[in-house]
Amino acid sequence: MVKVEKGDYVLKLHVRHEKRDLLDKMVDQPLLLNQKLPSALSLDVYGSWAQATTSGKKLEKGSLPQGQTVPVYITPLADDR
Repeated sequence: MVKVEKGDYVLKLHVRHEKRDLLDKMVDQPLLLNQKLPSALSLDVYGSWAQATTSGKKLEKGSLPQGQTVPVYITPLADDR
């Protein structure tokens, strides 16, 4: 883990491998960043892409059996927040 002071940063990753097809698979790899927020955020969560894009029915409470996964869709934070 690396901690940095507040500011703007650019993260660059250089990877080398002899097989180009393996490198091509890494192009869209996700990056996980953890950041402490000064206060809690309230975001809208939906059970489908269609509901999220139309501001439809939001997810409320729910439970899943252990090991089961389900996609959820979270809309961006409003500009005025």
